[in-house]
Amino acid sequence: MIIKNPLKPLNAKIVLGGSKSLTNRALLIASLAGGRSVIENASLSADSKILINALKKSGIKISGGKKIKISGIKKSDKKITINAGDAGTALRFLTAFCALTEKEVILTGSARMQKRPVGELVAALNFLGANIEYLQRPGFPPLKINKGLLRGGRAAINGGVSSQFISALLMLGPALKNGLALDIKGKLVSASYVDMTLDVMRRFGAKIQNKNYKEIIVRGPYKNAVYKCEPDASGASYFLACGALGSGGAVRVNLNPASLQGDVKFADILKKMGAKVTKGKDYIEVASNGPLKAVNADMTLMPDTAQTLAVLCAFARGKSKIKGLSTLRIKETDRIAALSAELAKMNVKTKTGKDFLEIYGGEPKTAKIKTYNDHRMAMAFAPPAAALGQIEILNPSVVKKSFPDFWIKLRKAGFRL
Repeated sequence: MIIKNPLKPLNAKIVLGGSKSLTNRALLIASLAGGRSVIENASLSADSKILINALKKSGIKISGGKKIKISGIKKSDKKITINAGDAGTALRFLTAFCALTEKEVILTGSARMQKRPVGELVAALNFLGANIEYLQRPGFPPLKINKGLLRGGRAAINGGVSSQFISALLMLGPALKNGLALDIKGKLVSASYVDMTLDVMRRFGAKIQNKNYKEIIVRGPYKNAVYKCEPDASGASYFLACGALGSGGAVRVNLNPASLQGDVKFADILKKMGAKVTKGKDYIEVASNGPLKAVNADMTLMPDTAQTLAVLCAFARGKSKIKGLSTLRIKETDRIAALSAELAKMNVKTKTGKDFLEIYGGEPKTAKIKTYNDHRMAMAFAPPAAALGQIEILNPSVVKKSFPDFWIKLRKAGFRL
């Protein structure tokens, strides 16, 4: 897809769909709650559809699109196989969910998913009474989840691997007879995602004690509820980046600046880079305010916007350093390596480390961008069209994973596709 710059100054108001992260959490919790729940403004992403289909296969009754009606939890002894594809969140959440459903489940995923670790989560679940085996490489999918006897109580997990492991365990906790006390060892990565998990759990009646992310105690029972998903803050970042790079005008998104989604703070980094940022009760607006400035930023709380920031830093003269990126190595692709490779095509020098990326920006040029089957690579490299005149994105359909109508909304913002 060739993306060309708007012919007139940006003046766009983008209405974002529901958060994929919040939708997936609500789906799992509603499935554990029993009774009938409703999820409003649900994400229509491919990842959410994978989770919905897996839950249906497990016996949960689910209907609807943006407004989902769901009746949880149904136990059966029917053996099933679930393929989560590239949906990392779905696979991690389902590992915990299926350990409770008293049936034999084979849980697998794509070739890339089988390289993404799940060992810390499986170890914690087995400690709590699950019976999960590795079918190939220890510590990685595919998994065989046998009938176990989850008893709840206390478990421990390393906080430095993936917040999805912690969210999976916490969501399961209120469905266990004894609840769950989770000890988190070391520094917790992506704590904002744990905050989102706990907030959705509270909406479904869970009782929670959070002791500074060192110990989190959760108890049930869950209750059925009506839950409305907020607009997706990760999706907002691409449009806010367009505003920061544009040559006049502004882009506004329908996102509450007080949202618990960590990615909502992406706008604050844009302000540090020199963009004009305006916040209202239910919106954030960004406009260009001259050349962007280099920045040092810690993305630990908002890793899903790190690629967008890295691409913007290519336009900021001088050295920018982005840290807190350890989880990017084990995403849909090695995102640090992918960013370095594609920025090099744009004549931008980078330096990479285990959990950081340095960008020496100033005068990028247009390029043909490889997306590595990673939705966020495709979307992060779209905004440069505003400054470069055009850019080419290979395999643009990968955006369906999280934001299926991204290109439609980009066209509505004034870009030519």
